[in-house]
Amino acid sequence: MNKFIGSIIAFFCWCSLFSQDVEKNNIIEVDSVYTTFRMINSADTNRSFLLKDNSSYTLTYVEYPKDGVTLEKIYYVNGNINDLFAKKLDFDVINESIEHNFIDSSVINTQNDYSSFYYTKASLPRSINLKDLKYVNYSSPVRTGIHLFGKGTMVVSAAMIIVVAPLLNMNFKTGTLNPIGYVNTAKIGLVGFAVGFPISYFSKIKQYAFSDNKIQNDKDFWYLVKEE
Repeated sequence: MNKFIGSIIAFFCWCSLFSQDVEKNNIIEVDSVYTTFRMINSADTNRSFLLKDNSSYTLTYVEYPKDGVTLEKIYYVNGNINDLFAKKLDFDVINESIEHNFIDSSVINTQNDYSSFYYTKASLPRSINLKDLKYVNYSSPVRTGIHLFGKGTMVVSAAMIIVVAPLLNMNFKTGTLNPIGYVNTAKIGLVGFAVGFPISYFSKIKQYAFSDNKIQNDKDFWYLVKEE
């Protein structure tokens, strides 16, 4: 029993180190924005949060080109707000996904990565009309870390059940599997997966419906303000 408990403790230490490594590889360090931006609930101004610039977030906005063939273009841009104005905002794009929907029901998806691109005076940040902005997907750095820990725990747990447990309990000379040893090893993976799944699920990135109307008075919508 003590050996089993010790294995579980060692397993979760491994998951912690794994998730920290994943977090380092996935959280993109970005330059500080010029000001602080706050999301405020349309129905209750006491409900608000800062868009912290030490992690990126995603905006979803839609354009309706009047070219006779395009129905709509949906943009999912990841990065940070550069500045906010009365009717638009400037956004430093790290990467983006574009869903191009045509009138004939065909769809084209494209991906662009600007992570190694640096804006110059001749190349300004992306200008987005507030009336076109639909959603803000944001997760704080702490919440992101918790989510990555949960995902890392699930990945390691699945690997332990599918790969590690059979390898550790296989007699390669006879080609037989030690069922008792396999079950004991797989139990650790099952415990890890059972812990990691709810952590990952309940800490996933939140999506906030955006409104450019500050007096909409709807608890399901949020608007942006700039704090000097």
